[in-house]
This record gives sequence, structure tokens and C-alpha cells, in this order.
Amino acid sequence: MSLWEIKTVQPALEYIDHGECYDTPPDSIIYNRHLVTCPRHYEQTILDVPHFFYEPGGDKLILHLLLGTTYWPSWDARRYEFDPDTGEWLNRESVLNRQDDSWIGIWGAAWTGHATMGSFNKIYACRRSETAIREISWRTASPVEGGWWTDPWDWNPSTIFRFAVVNRVDDIIAGGQAWTLDCWRNISTVPEKFGQLRLPDVLNYLAYENRNYCWLITRGGIILKADYR
Repeated sequence: MSLWEIKTVQPALEYIDHGECYDTPPDSIIYNRHLVTCPRHYEQTILDVPHFFYEPGGDKLILHLLLGTTYWPSWDARRYEFDPDTGEWLNRESVLNRQDDSWIGIWGAAWTGHATMGSFNKIYACRRSETAIREISWRTASPVEGGWWTDPWDWNPSTIFRFAVVNRVDDIIAGGQAWTLDCWRNISTVPEKFGQLRLPDVLNYLAYENRNYCWLITRGGIILKADYR
């Protein structure tokens, strides 16, 4: 699997070029002046990458981005779609032209934690605004209406996850907050913690592979594969 190379030099990004640095461009009204304060002269810049996951239904890699922009309302939220085999940026024109079909909305990106694929080819994520783990839309990262969910705060002991992989077939969740990966079974009846893996560094992302394995990335960049069964 290959990834798209994102270049950070002109012309990959829209760039305001007046020939020299201006604190206030003389020929335009700028809403977000932070991006045109010397030495910045960009139409947009990346604020956050809340989600990056594989979406099996369309066989795509999905990247959600929050952007700071010079145009109103000074921020943007876009979904980038990539071919998982070639790395081709599939919806490039839609994103660069700021079309509605690449817009994800602010609330899914702001209130939903890091998403990953799970059972039944669905996308699941922890939430920043609550303790539940929910099935979410790959398009917007917002909870699916009537979708699956569970709340580890109601388990014994009460638990809060920042990252989780959901295996509904075997009734298992593996989740983490910082230094450990905790494994719970019987999540649809009486949840019970049956295992815990100590990590070499703080967990920074967690991704589902299948009913047995998941992938972890630590804050220091270590990539791990774990048998959570």
C-alpha cells in the first residue's frame, strides 16, 4: 500500500504572492490575518488531522482535515479520499474547489475522536463530548443515526477510552487511553476486562485489522501489532 506524497511548497498549496512580505495585503480583504502575517502568505494551512482510516465500502483511504483559511469563516473541514493501492488523490478537484461533496462539517471532526474500521466494515470512534464509543459516518465523522454504540463508563470499573477497536462478532473491544491497551469481552452483556498490554510509549492511534489483530502507533512513532484476543 502506498500513500500520496503531500508537498508543502508552491504550487501544492494556494499561495498569496505580492512579490514581497506585507503585513496586510494591499489589494484584498483578509478574514484570517494570521495566515498573511510575515512570513505566512497562505490561503490555508492545516490545523488538525482528526481522522485517517481505511473505508472498505468504497475501498478508499479517508483523511479528514481541519484547515485555517484566509477566507470566511477562517476555517474549513474537508474529506480527502485516496486510492489505497496507488496513493492517487481521488477527489482532488472537489477539495481544491471547495465543493460541497468534500465538506465534512465541523462537529464530527471536533467532537469525534480518532476513527477506525471495525466489525461489519463499519467505522467506529470514541467521542470527545461523551464517554460512548459510536458507529460514525465515514463521510462526516458524525454518529450514524440509529447506529451501534456502547458506553464503557457504565462498565465495571468505569472506563474512558481515547482509542478503541470494535469486534462485535466476538463481542470484544480493545481500547486505550495512554500507556496500556485494555481488552474487554462480553461487551453486549456484562463487560469483563480479560487482558492488558503495557505499551512502550503513550498511545497515539489505534487501528483495526481483523478479529484477532490491531495496529498501534505511539506518540514517539513506534508502530506495533497486537493480538488483542
